[in-house]
Amino acid sequence: MNSSSFTGRLTADPKAGKTNEGVSFVHFTVAIKRRIPKNVAEAAEGDKKIQTADFPYCVAWKGTADLIAKYCKKGDKVGIEASIRTRWVEDRGENRQITEFRVSNIDFLEPKHSDAPAQDSADLAEDEDIPF
Repeated sequence: MNSSSFTGRLTADPKAGKTNEGVSFVHFTVAIKRRIPKNVAEAAEGDKKIQTADFPYCVAWKGTADLIAKYCKKGDKVGIEASIRTRWVEDRGENRQITEFRVSNIDFLEPKHSDAPAQDSADLAEDEDIPF
């Protein structure tokens, strides 16, 4: 089973685009607080290297992408349902593996702006139509 769900805040405004075939996509990063047991936090007190959040890279397609691009901005709290995908990209002449979360559903967890949709979630269309 390849399924993940998490809640966090957008670290920046989502970046939207379209493929050559005109398919909408958006990518963004979410800051997710990591719970640290009290004894670990006390032991690491003063240690600047302890990370208390994770920052998964998320990608959404089609209608879900359009909703995110239109209604989400930096700092918004969202709930994400996604599947994990890995792919290889060439970066400065070297192959690099990227892990991303392919968003299938997003819940807007705070009151939205006045132009927000009446619904609070959106489902991603089937992957069959995604060009890669």
